[in-house]
Formats: sequence, structure tokens, C-alpha cells
Amino acid sequence: MKKLFKIALTLVLAFSLAACSSPKTTGYKAGTYTAEASGMNGPVKVEVTVTTDAIEKVVVTEHNETPSISDLAISDMPVRIVDAQGLGVDTVSGATITSKAILEAVALAMKDAGADVEALKKVTSKVQEKEEDKEYTADVIVIGAGGAGLAAGVTANQAGASVIVIEKMPKVGGNTILAGGALNAVDEGSETAIANKDSVELHYTQTYEGGDKQGDPELVRTLVTNAWDGVEWLQSLGMEFKEGTFTVLGGMWP
Repeated sequence: MKKLFKIALTLVLAFSLAACSSPKTTGYKAGTYTAEASGMNGPVKVEVTVTTDAIEKVVVTEHNETPSISDLAISDMPVRIVDAQGLGVDTVSGATITSKAILEAVALAMKDAGADVEALKKVTSKVQEKEEDKEYTADVIVIGAGGAGLAAGVTANQAGASVIVIEKMPKVGGNTILAGGALNAVDEGSETAIANKDSVELHYTQTYEGGDKQGDPELVRTLVTNAWDGVEWLQSLGMEFKEGTFTVLGGMWP
């Protein structure tokens, strides 16, 4: 009997300890909590609403993150957290810093709500069912929807080819997005070029020397020589540019 009692007592203690150490992913203090964490361009502020047993709503209320790049993180991360009811969710590719800032801010808010934050970090996204494979056929397949890939796809289409452009990221544009719409090109001999004392040769100098002379001179020459043709091509597709010139980050002059 004593032996059985010891075994029973041991099991009771084991279950008691397990219960005491179990992740606290419920039993929150119901209410709305605010917190912030550092993003790419400053604080990212969130508002988290919880009931006693659920994360009901997450909203990014204020931020200075880069438009276009951060948009998916701002819209998707709150949804992922609520859907998973936890913080172990995937970040948005291409907006990792913003995604992590949202997660950190929500973690701080949940701590104020009485949650076991470390336990919430172990709660992962729900497994999504794999969609059925589909097969597509085209004359030209372009892998990568950055500036070069999109230009290649459009050009091939203009030449009469059917085109498929494949992109692994959740948005198109690649590094071209980082330019924010700015573009260096010289219409040599134009009033704007003359007023700014600009030329294709100076564009070459700015590009090569501004890049710490790390670029391939032949490729840089190809770039600056054809840059204005690229502008005219974009305009033929309907692109409109603001009048005037300015100096972009990293530029040596307007």
C-alpha cells in the first residue's frame, strides 16, 4: 500500500508540476493594450485587443516604414498573429524588419495582458494545405519580377511572344522598389540637361565614381548610354514623370 501510495503521489506531483509549467496562452486580462517596437524607420506602434482566452484583434496604428516595401507586413502580420493565436508566425519576405517590429510590439502588449510571451512564441501558424499543381505554357518564361525581369517580359510580349513571369516574393518590383520612383537618365542636349550642365559623360562619372569605382566600366557605359531610351520606352507605355530634377540618396549632384 505504501509503495502504491508513493507511486500515486509521484504521479500527482508530476501532473501538478506539468500544469504549473504549461504555456499560458489563455487566461489573459481582457482589454486593449498598446505597445511599440523599433522598425526600419522608427517606432512601429500596435494596438492589441484580447478577451480572457483569445487574441481578438491586432492593429498597427502608427509607423514610418517605407511604403510598398512594408505594406504587406503591416496588413498581413496582424492577421497571421490572430489566426495562429500566437507569435510563432512567419515574417513577410522582403519586410523582415517591419515584421519583427510588429511581433515584438505585440509581445510587449501581450505581456501587459498577463500572457506567457515565450509560450506564445512557440505557437506557430496553422499548416496550410498544398494547392494542386498547375501547368502553364508560354513562349518565354522570365524568372524574377524585378525591374529587369518585368522589362524583359514586356519587351518579349511587345515582340509578339506569350510570356509568363515568375516571382517567389509576395510582391513584384525587386530592388527597383527601393528606388522609390527616382530614375537617372540624361536627354543630352535638352533644355533640362543644358540648365543642369549635365551630359551622358557626367552620368557615367556619377555612376562609376558614386559606386566607389566598383562597377564594370563597360556595363556602366551601356547603362548611361541607353538610360534615356529607357525613359522614352516607359513613357510610351504610359509612365508619367514629374518635371524637374533632384539629387537622390547616394547621388553626387542633381
